[in-house]
Amino acid sequence: MKIYLVLFLCVVSLKGYTQEYPAQTKHIKTIESVVYEKKDTVDHRTSVTYYDKDWNLLSNTNTLSSVLDKGSKTVTILDTEEKFVQAILTSEKDTLDYIVYLYDDQGNRTHNYQIRKGDTITSQKRTYDDQGNNTALHNKKNGEYYLSFKAKYNDANQIISRHWHNPSNRLTRIEKYEYSKDGKEIKYFRNEQKRNPEIKQKNG
Repeated sequence: MKIYLVLFLCVVSLKGYTQEYPAQTKHIKTIESVVYEKKDTVDHRTSVTYYDKDWNLLSNTNTLSSVLDKGSKTVTILDTEEKFVQAILTSEKDTLDYIVYLYDDQGNRTHNYQIRKGDTITSQKRTYDDQGNNTALHNKKNGEYYLSFKAKYNDANQIISRHWHNPSNRLTRIEKYEYSKDGKEIKYFRNEQKRNPEIKQKNG
């Protein structure tokens, strides 16, 4: 029996130092799925979708149905301005996961939940500035939220840095972004901070 673990991450996903995106891209959603069979990892799959500032679809690398096996599908249960609920079903109509999003009055997604068999296995909350930029992400672990990242933006509302922390509040990674004059090309720099506790004091 295969089990699918699907993680929804609304963060920029970059694999090189320079990356081009569709024009007007503001949000990038990466869906990572891991297929397990008898505790062994069978496959890793990724789907990337690009959105504008209002979360209108610009383009995507593939669809969720191609991330999962053909026998699985997604069903939207509730879709309002305040709440979105989606279920992932197998060909036998068993529910693998429920995905729940909550939104604020400005349409910003403030909470993400992934629920399996009644247990919440993923819980995130996000904060935004007046321009709708995601400035911080908190993840829940052992019943408490911790700061996962803080982000800064330039005057054009483009992200310029993101500082990542682990559950112990130690800075683990710094990401920086530089843009061309037309704003279409991005240079990405990543600095891992694995064994430098002083970084937290200087930059945290």
